[in-house]
Amino acid sequence: PLFAFVGVAVTSATVILYGQAIWNPVDLLARLTAESGNALLGLVAMLAIIVATITTNIAANIVAPANSFANLAPNRISFRLGGLCAGIIGILILPWKLIDMYQAWLISYSGLLGAVAGVLICDYVVIRRGVLKLRDLYTEAGAYAYTRGVNWRAVAALGGGIMVALAGTLDTRLRFLFDGAWFSAAIVSFVLYLVLMGHHR
Repeated sequence: PLFAFVGVAVTSATVILYGQAIWNPVDLLARLTAESGNALLGLVAMLAIIVATITTNIAANIVAPANSFANLAPNRISFRLGGLCAGIIGILILPWKLIDMYQAWLISYSGLLGAVAGVLICDYVVIRRGVLKLRDLYTEAGAYAYTRGVNWRAVAALGGGIMVALAGTLDTRLRFLFDGAWFSAAIVSFVLYLVLMGHHR
């Protein structure tokens, strides 16, 4: 949530400064460097972006595909070779050309994750007060059994949050709901879940 907020805040600031939303850090840094006339600023900023990109991809994005390739033929493909294969394929699919195509999908997906987060936060922090009955987590007839193992109130709150976020695609006046899909979905699902679970605390 912190990184999402920083991204939204910085992009919002570019609307005020430049009259348009500049969401790509590289474009924003290029503009700042050109305006300041300070080449050192651009060099340091680009080095920071390169380091951040490499460390993020190594720590988060390369582990799963490297393991997947290694598991295809454990005797022949090591984790290192699997990571190398994933890196080469990642370059060959030209991801920089796909980003515009998938941006709408990524925003929609963030709405789903926001709705899930809203329900989880409300349930754990507000409803349960941070206390879980551990034994009941593993009991079919426990406190968390609900209706055949499904908490339909949570499902309804989840659906409500997602629908509100997607409503931003239907009308330009509601576009802010979709642009900030994570936040709008999280807030709506949080409130809905709190209302629906009110007498079940």
